[in-house]
Amino acid sequence: VLKRMLQQQVDSTDADQADAAGIGNNADKNPLIEAIIKVNMASKGVNLNNSLNNTFLPPMEALMGPEISLPPLPRTPPPLDAETRIPMALEGEIARLDPRFKVWLDSCQADRSSSSVELVCQLEDRDLPAVPNLYVTVPRNYPDSAPQTNLENPDYLSTPFLREISGALCSRMEKMPNQHTLSQLLSAWELSVRSACAPSPLKYQKSNTASLIY
Repeated sequence: VLKRMLQQQVDSTDADQADAAGIGNNADKNPLIEAIIKVNMASKGVNLNNSLNNTFLPPMEALMGPEISLPPLPRTPPPLDAETRIPMALEGEIARLDPRFKVWLDSCQADRSSSSVELVCQLEDRDLPAVPNLYVTVPRNYPDSAPQTNLENPDYLSTPFLREISGALCSRMEKMPNQHTLSQLLSAWELSVRSACAPSPLKYQKSNTASLIY
């Protein structure tokens, strides 16, 4: 009788341990649960998640491939020094420009810490013909010093139409105040293009005279 009581106590203890592990009475019928139990028993004092990851991740990757994840984020660029930063007044003015004006930094400017900022300006207006970009030099102390552009740019000397734009822009800039802004310069550029596109009897008279001479 004593031997039977001891056997019942051992069986009861095993059943309690099985219930505590969460396997129930059907552990021998589920190979996955049985494998988890063996891993848990073999990794005493170690995190079960790490053990399961090390046990099941390699075969899962072999069957289904590696886990799909997002590419790493690009590295945050270092902050610009005060010498290389675009003047705040210029940055705000560019952001407020009319959408027909496209402005970006000139990639050909090698020295970003120079005393000026080189800009490339593009005019996009469906009512106007395409014209070459305008290159503008803006001093670092803008708006205390006005932006400048090269009025003798070879791009604007290749055809009579472009030479007329260059001449009109030169005339307008002579009448502008000394401390004009980038917006004023771009507006004068646009008006010069429009004036070159406008029909004029004087233009036709000059062209007819030139054709008669030649």
